[in-house]
Amino acid sequence: MRKTIKFHSINLQIDVENLADHTNYDQALITVKAKHKRLATNEEQKALSKLPRIWDKDRKGTWIAERKEDLMNPEKSVFLPALGYREYHNNKIYFRDIYGYYWSSTQDGSTNGYMWSIGNSNSRLYDNLNKANGFSVRAVKSIKKK
Repeated sequence: MRKTIKFHSINLQIDVENLADHTNYDQALITVKAKHKRLATNEEQKALSKLPRIWDKDRKGTWIAERKEDLMNPEKSVFLPALGYREYHNNKIYFRDIYGYYWSSTQDGSTNGYMWSIGNSNSRLYDNLNKANGFSVRAVKSIKKK
């Protein structure tokens, strides 16, 4: 299986698997840097959120691809599992099998950050989220423009 999928329309290469789940922001940065990659910026997540997507009810997550006809093709699309998130103050997991939550590299001050939520019926970008919360980590890498 391929380890990354290239999205030429937004100049981004995305890992096909999460590096970590329910991870705080600081640990997320350490995890991606160890792989010589990075987290997507808020602007890149916004571009990803506009791509074609489809909910996979059997696997409980969302496929995204550059073209609608490539959805659910593991060679041309990326699956984002709906693993929910870990709330920092009580360590409980919320919204498992409903939404996937993914850290952005964009920060909102010293204690807050940005995140992308994607689920069955919607995709939404959030800011002002406590960096101690646990979201999934999906590494990306910029690709050269054609």
